[in-house]
Amino acid sequence: MDVCLQYGGDYTMYFVYLITNKRYGTPYVGITRDLVKRIYEHRSGFVEGFSKRHDLHQLVRYEVHGDVYAAIAREKLIKKWHRDWKIILIQAENPEWSDLYATITGSPAVGKESLSPRRGQK
Repeated sequence: MDVCLQYGGDYTMYFVYLITNKRYGTPYVGITRDLVKRIYEHRSGFVEGFSKRHDLHQLVRYEVHGDVYAAIAREKLIKKWHRDWKIILIQAENPEWSDLYATITGSPAVGKESLSPRRGQK
């Protein structure tokens, strides 16, 4: 999942992403052309709706698509999945449920200074 999000030219990337509030927490699937901006909006509480009501701010998975129709189809498919399938998808590439925001920005987490601790940690 090592993808450089700095790009230019005519190539447009679309991102299907999953955010949550904690390990094994509530998963939310979304799509965007600007992943850094969109996750910042979720983390800062700018996005009204489901993600704000459930305090979803931790980016745990994303996929890159070069075709908007493929990205939309993938988002719709994952949204139909059972919760357990989404958890398996996250754990396949991010077994520690690490917040990937710093990975895509190259800087420390912004918007939420500390994310929910894992079970057994304080």
